[in-house]
Amino acid sequence: MGILSGIMGWFNFKKMLTPFIIKLMYVLGLSFLTFGVIAVFAGMLIAVLGAAGASKSQDAASIIIAALIAFVFSAVIFFLGAFILRIWCEIIIVIFSIHVELVAIEKVLRENR
Repeated sequence: MGILSGIMGWFNFKKMLTPFIIKLMYVLGLSFLTFGVIAVFAGMLIAVLGAAGASKSQDAASIIIAALIAFVFSAVIFFLGAFILRIWCEIIIVIFSIHVELVAIEKVLRENR
């Protein structure tokens, strides 16, 4: 009966698959965000160094400042993106947690009839 009730829980949507998928999407999203920020930082660094190579009049201090600005910009993008991704995932998980609690309440009410 345990296996059958488990299977019926999936078909009756009493057990949810989505919270696991949301957690997986969070990890994948962080991975893509990390690679994206690294790519943005590398692109900005290449642009700064390319501009420095094209213009011989730039000194080392301006190149370092531009590289630091690129680093700070990349860090802000990463933390802001991670924050937004986390909030989005938490909201969806809360919605599904509400579903789990409603199913538990329904079960208690059916048992008390």
